[in-house]
Amino acid sequence: MRFPCGLLAACLLSILPVDAVPIPVGALSFTEFIPGDVSLPGVNAFDILNLTGAFALPPDFPLTGPLTFQSATIEIYQGLTLWGTLALGDIGPGPALDLSGNPLIQVPGDLVFTSARLTAISSSPLYTNIDVTLLPSLGGELSPGLDSVLIFVDEATPAQVPEPSTAWMMLAALLAIPAVRKRAAVLALAGAGLFAQSVTLSSTTSPAAGQPGVTTMSVTGSGFPAGVIAANLVTVSVTPLAGGPPMTAVATAVTTIAGTTRRVTFSFTGANVDVPSQYRVRVAGPGFTSANMAAMTLNPASNVTMSPSSSGTGRSQTVAITGTFTNFLSGSTRANFGPGIAVGGAAAGAFGPITVTSAVAATAQLLGAHQNLTTCARIELPTPAPHLGP
Repeated sequence: MRFPCGLLAACLLSILPVDAVPIPVGALSFTEFIPGDVSLPGVNAFDILNLTGAFALPPDFPLTGPLTFQSATIEIYQGLTLWGTLALGDIGPGPALDLSGNPLIQVPGDLVFTSARLTAISSSPLYTNIDVTLLPSLGGELSPGLDSVLIFVDEATPAQVPEPSTAWMMLAALLAIPAVRKRAAVLALAGAGLFAQSVTLSSTTSPAAGQPGVTTMSVTGSGFPAGVIAANLVTVSVTPLAGGPPMTAVATAVTTIAGTTRRVTFSFTGANVDVPSQYRVRVAGPGFTSANMAAMTLNPASNVTMSPSSSGTGRSQTVAITGTFTNFLSGSTRANFGPGIAVGGAAAGAFGPITVTSAVAATAQLLGAHQNLTTCARIELPTPAPHLGP
């Protein structure tokens, strides 16, 4: 039996030692977390995805063994000025999230950034350390939902030479060349829409938890068809795992990460849940459908309490604000305690700044005439604004 000499040469070359090539292990993206409106700037996020171990998405992210990004640090720039350096600790497989399931790196939506540099130590001596920089793809500013960069590592040791038996198996595979034509025919039918191409989703959404009508979510998967995929042609299903109100989801963007790997961004609406509830996400579109489901947690609507709950007329008062399922963020969260009360030096009756100490804790400096604070407080924050009064 005869077969092309060029193909034989390529096969022989493929079993010889080769130089190490970069291995994609994740992505750093600038995304929208909480959409803004006329009065609120919203919240953006620097999303870090570690696509190794259980979150690997072969063939684009092939490292099925877990790799931890140890002592990770991100530097965020506004032009040539360093806006901030954040120590992130160790980032294991999956999205980098805080204890509430929200993105680890959140920034006010009205701030402009031009670059971000992520560095980390590889947890395995087999791979080099991480050092990547996210730059704008268009213009001079990072655009939420548009800009992303792959995270690579290199093998620290050269590739091993296959055993002789492996080499003979590779040569024998050449005899099965006609079978390749069958596979090409199947792929052609899939491209024609006669078969749905199977997409593998990561095990959780990013962020892992959200609230209906508030949080912008995304899910990453591999095996998507080649070419541009219009968001309006993608169906996202968000269904309860064991009881819960139905949700309506709308895909807002489909972004290419690498090869056949895409990130599908979506918003969703529905009734609020009373307790954190488990949901599952599927995606489908022209010529593809997800073979598995990504986990997603729905959180109840946020709520806040005040201490103290009343203030004397004309007095300056510091009030502690405690939230449940909130996401207070410095620069994006403001408060309004009603007519006659000034917050943080703002005009009386207007929204003013508060001091954020955590995602669920803040303090407000008040000056005014209202005595019952809990009947008039409104908190503008990147979660459903809890209105404690009319």
